[in-house]
Amino acid sequence: MQLPVRTLQDLVTLIRANPAKIKMATAGRGTAGHFAGEMLIAMAGIQPVVTHYQGGGPAIDAVVNGDSQWTVAPIAGRMSYVQSGKLKALAIAAHHD
Repeated sequence: MQLPVRTLQDLVTLIRANPAKIKMATAGRGTAGHFAGEMLIAMAGIQPVVTHYQGGGPAIDAVVNGDSQWTVAPIAGRMSYVQSGKLKALAIAAHHD
C-alpha cells in the first residue's frame, strides 16, 4: 500500500489515525534505523506496529512489497528506489557538530 503522504507530519497524522495498519520495518532490533524510528515514535506520541527484519535489504523489500509501510534507513543504496517511485523519501536526518 503506497501511503498518501508527502511529509513526515503527514505520516505521523496517518499513523495516529490508523496505528494498527501502518507498520514500520526495521533492519533488526537495536539497529540505528530501529532506534531512530523509535525516537520518532516517542517524540510524535504514535504507536505503529514495528516489524523487525534480518537486515536492511529485507526491511526495504517489505516496504516496497507493501508488507510494511515505512522505515528509517540510510539513503545510500536506496536512491534508485526513490528515483523509480518505489519508495518516497520524506525526511533526511543529519548530525552536525
